Amino acid sequence: MLTGDGSAMCSAFVVFFSLMLLMNVIAPRFWGIGVPVFGLLLFLAHIVCTKTKPALPKIYAAVSVVLLIVASLSALWSVLPELVWDRVDSLAPILLGGGLLLSVALSREFVFRRIHVWALVACAFSGLFLIAVDLFFDMALHRVTHGLDFEQNVPLFHLNRSLCGFALLLCPVMYLARHRGISHWVSCGLFTFFGVCAFFSDSQSAQLCAILCAAFFFLYQKFDTLLFRLLLGSVTVFTLAFPWVWPPFFDSFKGFDPYAGTSYSPKDLGFPFKRAELWAMISESAQKRPLLGHGVEATREMMFEQEKIYLGQNKIKFLHPHSMVLQLWHELGLLGAMLLAAALALVLRAARSLPMKIQPYAMTSFVAFFVIANVAYGIW
Repeated sequence: MLTGDGSAMCSAFVVFFSLMLLMNVIAPRFWGIGVPVFGLLLFLAHIVCTKTKPALPKIYAAVSVVLLIVASLSALWSVLPELVWDRVDSLAPILLGGGLLLSVALSREFVFRRIHVWALVACAFSGLFLIAVDLFFDMALHRVTHGLDFEQNVPLFHLNRSLCGFALLLCPVMYLARHRGISHWVSCGLFTFFGVCAFFSDSQSAQLCAILCAAFFFLYQKFDTLLFRLLLGSVTVFTLAFPWVWPPFFDSFKGFDPYAGTSYSPKDLGFPFKRAELWAMISESAQKRPLLGHGVEATREMMFEQEKIYLGQNKIKFLHPHSMVLQLWHELGLLGAMLLAAALALVLRAARSLPMKIQPYAMTSFVAFFVIANVAYGIW
């Protein structure tokens, strides 16, 4: 058991993750600022408490520097160079803050007390309870926190960010609970609660994530070597090949309506074939400039004029491709895709080197991240 500064640093981490679990429900966008700020504070606190300066992980630093350099250079060929500099300016502090947080986390072996872990478990259940309140009481909490009228219609898709955030945060909490001897039923109850919230919401990203993560977690404990190789190979192939294989795959399903004969239509939010068509269009655009792409953030302002089937109008803009892989291909070309593939492979190999009792949780966290990053949001 750590005492003195070790105990203080454990408490600081607990405060950080507890805030993540709760703020993830109330204001999930806060973590664009919260992570770098807390990373800096924790880094400074470590220096004061231990009189030592944690070293920034070399691999993380190298990948971050290369990414910022490539992103900056894309201004030379970008269709909108001014957007490149805006994005680099906002990306640099996030990468730095995340690196500082990671450097502290890797600087020593933290041993969390049971009270620390119970605090995290309680915050996780509390956060999911707040999501459940919105789900089953007409988005009541969302209305209050956003100052909305109770007569105004508020769709359930507003919970997507919170549920996706929980998908990324649950595995660390579940591991700490099992590591400190807390009944496995607590972890099962936590994940079940998350699954129920996901499937009663309109968040198809969280639903997909819950299914894949549950299956992967249980299978990995029996077939760890096979699943690691499959995961590493599939992630690499997907990253390098997706924009080239998706358009012909999508073309083979054109005109097919999975909701024929139901009350749903392509006009509904979350219609999967809308997302599939978006991916096909971005892929075809990426193929036009395969080596260097169109420049960072170019996707946001480009107009796509191909004939649409599910998306409606023939001229349309997208905020982002809803896919980390496609966004890097479209904006940084093969160079960006290779950087991403290398970074993901390094992360997976690092997870594989962890003690076996940690690996199922670490690998499942990676699966959650990769799924959400490629179906829900843009990389930046």
